[in-house]
Amino acid sequence: MQKRMKLCLGKLSAIVPRCKHEILESAMK
Repeated sequence: MQKRMKLCLGKLSAIVPRCKHEILESAMK
């Protein structure tokens, strides 16, 4: 599951780096 998530996030970050940044920020809160 985690590997799939990382791959999905990697693809998203390649298209929309801002999206990944927001996800990481929300996860830190």
